[in-house]
Amino acid sequence: MSKEWRVELNREEWKEKIGSHNVYSIEEYINKRTPPSHFLRAVLENNLKEAFGQADMSNRARLFDLTSFMYCEVPTACWGTKERVALWLGETTPEEIVSQTIRGWIEDEDKRNELLAILRKKEESV
Repeated sequence: MSKEWRVELNREEWKEKIGSHNVYSIEEYINKRTPPSHFLRAVLENNLKEAFGQADMSNRARLFDLTSFMYCEVPTACWGTKERVALWLGETTPEEIVSQTIRGWIEDEDKRNELLAILRKKEESV
């Protein structure tokens, strides 16, 4: 991703609600693409089950406020799905995500490869 982000999330209100360490970690994630803790990654990926499983007691109590914080303050390009988080961190590419998705839809490998070739050709012409 080529777009540079510089987000300052130092609002005292949020620090109080979700903890200053969480605000700092999310700032680092957005601005420097620093991988977050397992708990915050689950929150960023919008994975409620995993977030509860990874949260300590104080963060469990903060999950509602953390979700509100994400919705109100964090750029949508870097959170909301597992794929967006992986893209943000440079762990995957858009083509790999499309390929994995198609793999789940089309069992026949020849048909899958044909569709991927069509998509690549379209991408090159744009």
